[in-house]
Amino acid sequence: MSDNVISLKKEKEAGVSQKMEKFLSKNRVAILCVFIVLVLGVAGFCVYSIIKDSTLKKELNAIYLIEKEYVANSEDLSEEDTVKKQGAALEALLPYVSKKGIVGARSNLLAGDIALAKQDFANALTYYVQAADADKKSYIAPLCYYNAGVVSEELGKNEEAAGYYQAAADYADFVNATHALFNIARIKEISGDTAGAKEVYQKIVDSYSEINDEWVKLSNTKLITLE
Repeated sequence: MSDNVISLKKEKEAGVSQKMEKFLSKNRVAILCVFIVLVLGVAGFCVYSIIKDSTLKKELNAIYLIEKEYVANSEDLSEEDTVKKQGAALEALLPYVSKKGIVGARSNLLAGDIALAKQDFANALTYYVQAADADKKSYIAPLCYYNAGVVSEELGKNEEAAGYYQAAADYADFVNATHALFNIARIKEISGDTAGAKEVYQKIVDSYSEINDEWVKLSNTKLITLE
């Protein structure tokens, strides 16, 4: 009787987990876009207000204005006008994407977001990696490594994606670390590395059990279904 109960529980957990995984896999780019908006909404342009260097302020203000122009009335534009706006923004960012520090990070992040909106995943990957590498100590770096993981998956580069997710999760203050680790486990599971997947799922449960997080709950479910 107890074996039947355990079996039914596993089947139920598996069903929930599979539905969630299918949803996440199908909508990972849309979820990423929402996540980008949320993170940037919180961080905003506060970095600008604490920088005293006039040249830096001028460059950051220029990027801010490019971003402001790019997002202005974007929902009301035709597809043709949207494409033109994307092209204009990317062209305006050209003087900044080769720079290091926060200027390079901010400009490449915006360029990556525009490329992502165009579903130009190859260039989005390039921009996100450049953004992270430009200023590895900024709040932008883990976000961009995470984004690089998502677009790498879209390009079918799962092994590279796992590496970028790990790079993001290595930042102690990254707010989406559990999701990054869950993606690593999911990639391992898809590749047939069940033992490796279970190890990462267990790491999520052990390291983040004190927080009320959906990815911790899903990881616990995965451990049950993979027994």
